Amino acid sequence: MIESDPIYQAEICRLLRFEKYQVIRAENGMAGLNQALKKHPNLILCDVNTSDLTGYEILEKLKSDDAGAAIPFVFLAGGTEMLVYLKSFEDN
Repeated sequence: MIESDPIYQAEICRLLRFEKYQVIRAENGMAGLNQALKKHPNLILCDVNTSDLTGYEILEKLKSDDAGAAIPFVFLAGGTEMLVYLKSFEDN
């Protein structure tokens, strides 16, 4: 899980562990990317806006790696950020 907000990260990790998932945490994009490429998790949950890379940049870097490209990736977005992103697709 790549999440720069410690409160969100702690809460989501707590919920995942409650459901018996093993969680690997990263507090910024580069650390999360490095862990993903090294440990090959079954799934990546990633904040859209980490402190050093955007979630989109992380996904792009993962997709350029053969092993990383196979990892399912889910964006975490708070507020209206995702609505703005989706709206940009509708306008095109």
